[in-house]
Amino acid sequence: TFLNDEYWMVKVVAIQCLKHLQAEQAIPHITLCLHDPEWWVRLSAAQALKNLGAKGLKVLQMQDSKINPLAFEAAQHILETKEHDYDESN
Repeated sequence: TFLNDEYWMVKVVAIQCLKHLQAEQAIPHITLCLHDPEWWVRLSAAQALKNLGAKGLKVLQMQDSKINPLAFEAAQHILETKEHDYDESN
């Protein structure tokens, strides 16, 4: 899938598409992107999960700094960011 593409930019576009489609069924796949080595993929995944509502927010809130500090950092960044502070086009 595009979420597993070798290029991080392709992953980001795929995540944004799922976010705009409000594809709740993609939450498990987007969640895996929180563990991507590329910051922009993790950030896009976290934003998409936040936009997907309660289920996505729960995933973000469950991230543990001891299990995966990178996923935790992206989740916390998005959870602490106010809607108007974040450009939705990212």
